[in-house]
Amino acid sequence: MIIALVLLLIAITVWIFGSLPWLVFNYFVCIPEPTLACTLPTKFESIAQNIVIVNVLLIVLAGVAIAHLRNLHRRHRRRQELAASRQGTDPASLG
Repeated sequence: MIIALVLLLIAITVWIFGSLPWLVFNYFVCIPEPTLACTLPTKFESIAQNIVIVNVLLIVLAGVAIAHLRNLHRRHRRRQELAASRQGTDPASLG
């Protein structure tokens, strides 16, 4: 579960940081002076809008994944403390 959440966060980060340069390139280079390598200005607006919407949804999903990871960490920490208190050891020494 933890590995899947971490991989999800990595994929979200790669997608967001991969899509932002495309948006900036097309906005600053292609909109003023379109070339063959550029998206048509009319299509660019709809594509950019879709990318921004997906990025916002992915940021929200990343927040949910981070919150879930924090809850898993808290549960793990409580289990460690409970096990340490039963054994009479210091929970901080467990890691």
